[in-house]
Amino acid sequence: AVAAASSIPLNGAVPSITMSAQDGATISAAYNYVSPTYFDLLSIPILRGRNFTPEETISEAPVAIVTAAAAYRLFKGENPVGQMMHLAGKQVRDVRIIGVAGDIVTCCVAYGKDPALVYLPAGSSTKGAFLARVRGDVEVERRALDTRLAQIVPGGISDIHSLDQHRAAGLYPFRAASLIGLAVGGLALLLTVSGVYGTVSYLVSQRTKEIGVRVALGASPGAVTALILNQSLRIPAVGVGAGAVLAAGLARLLASKMGFMGI
Repeated sequence: AVAAASSIPLNGAVPSITMSAQDGATISAAYNYVSPTYFDLLSIPILRGRNFTPEETISEAPVAIVTAAAAYRLFKGENPVGQMMHLAGKQVRDVRIIGVAGDIVTCCVAYGKDPALVYLPAGSSTKGAFLARVRGDVEVERRALDTRLAQIVPGGISDIHSLDQHRAAGLYPFRAASLIGLAVGGLALLLTVSGVYGTVSYLVSQRTKEIGVRVALGASPGAVTALILNQSLRIPAVGVGAGAVLAAGLARLLASKMGFMGI
């Protein structure tokens, strides 16, 4: 499957435009020129209305498909299919809404799903990129496709990347931050363990006479060791338990946020 688009998903900032409804409601939204096969290729559902037709794409007809988030913000829950909408920005024109598409992450992983996005039919004058869905190993197919296109159109293709690479690039800052947090947390844990060891050693040295009396009265070395460990590990055990509960809660919170962003 092959599709065309002026902006590739997960590849950075998407240009914006101002959309106005007939009742005067106005919002700012990103826009993307796409071919009709774009939605099927990326499995983006058309929730209401229909997709672009090949004729509308060739003629660059004044029609548009808006995302569910954009439809809700601009029309307050009303059915936007069939309504006229004014676009103001790089191109000023009126378009008729023919469909409502599902929300996706077009810009960046950090920003999550698009708060508002409008799709316009990509014509012959549209500049952007081609997207291809392949079977088999993505890297093998990417190299083969690069070789074939270089033979057909020498110098016509600047680069070929998989969406997984764009996604990995978007997630890299989060992974780097998590690794830095892991390193700082490990250092803090090491310092804490060192401090606990020093404190326990000091307390044991202060109780040398008490330990001697216990041994003289018949206490075994194992019983003395268990007494020291029981009293010394009580506070760290409370801290570990509280930390585990907080970490589990934070992990669930971050997982829910990632799910909200569509990652």
